[in-house]
Amino acid sequence: MRLLSTIILFFLLVRSPMGEAAPVLKVDASSVMNALPADPYLEVWEDESKQASIHDLLKTPPIFRDLSVEPPQAMGYSKAIFWIRFHIENTSDVEQRIYLEATDPQQYLDFFALDPVTQQIVDRQSIGSFRPISQQRFKYRFPVLEVIARPGLQTFYFRLDVVSVTFPYSFWTKDELLEKASWDRTALAFFFGCFTIMALYHLLLGLTTKRLEYFLYVGYLISFILLQMFVTGSGSLYFGDAWTLPNQGVAVWITMTIIFTLQFSISFLRLGPERLNLIRWT
Repeated sequence: MRLLSTIILFFLLVRSPMGEAAPVLKVDASSVMNALPADPYLEVWEDESKQASIHDLLKTPPIFRDLSVEPPQAMGYSKAIFWIRFHIENTSDVEQRIYLEATDPQQYLDFFALDPVTQQIVDRQSIGSFRPISQQRFKYRFPVLEVIARPGLQTFYFRLDVVSVTFPYSFWTKDELLEKASWDRTALAFFFGCFTIMALYHLLLGLTTKRLEYFLYVGYLISFILLQMFVTGSGSLYFGDAWTLPNQGVAVWITMTIIFTLQFSISFLRLGPERLNLIRWT
C-alpha cells in the first residue's frame, strides 16, 4: 500500500505544472530558426505584487510554469506584470546571436541575460512599443530582443509590462529577420502609399467642391492611417523616436477613426439624390 501511494505521489508531481519545465533551446552556427515559435521554450511567472526585480528573482526564485502547458489565467486585456524565463544551450565554441521577435506591439519589455558560469547579469535591454526605437538594437516594426548565447547552458529573463496579455514570440537568425524586415517594408509602403493617395485625392475634391463629406472622409483616412501605423508597428520606422508619444496615443486614433466614420456616414446618408454626384467622383 505504501509503495502504491509513493508511485501515485511521484506521478502527480511529474504531471503537475509545478513539476514541469520548458525544454532547452539548442543552437549552433548552423541553426535555422525562421519564425520558430517561442512558446514551447518559455516559462512564465505572474508578479501579482508588481514590485519584484530581477535581483529578487535571482535571490529567491519563484515557481515558473511552462507556458505551453499552463497559460496564465490573466490572458487577455488586463494590467499585469509577467516574468518570462527561457534557457538556451549553445553547443558551439563561439557566441551565437539570435533574435526574439514580438509579433504584435508590446508596451514595455526589460531583458536580462545571465552568465552561464557565474549567473551574474551580463546583458540588459529595455525596449517596447512605448519606448524610443533607438533603444532597440535591431530596428524593426515590432520589439525585437537580441539574444547573445555564450557557449554552454545560459538562462535569460524578461519582464513584460503590457495591457494586452499575450505571448506572441518567435525566434529568428539575423539574416532571416533582415529578409523578413525588407519584405515588410515593401508591403507596408504599398499599403500606406495607397491610402495616402486616396486621402490627397479626396482632399483635392473637398477643396474643389467645398463639400463637407469629402473632408470627413479625409479625416477618416488620416485617422485610419495613424491607427494602422500603431497596429503594424511601422510608425517608429517612418518617424523614429518622434513616434514614441503618438504610439502611446493609440486610444486617440481609435476614437478619431470611429468619430470620422460615423460623421461621414451620417452626412452621406442625409444627402439623398445628391449622393449620386459625390459617388461619380469617388
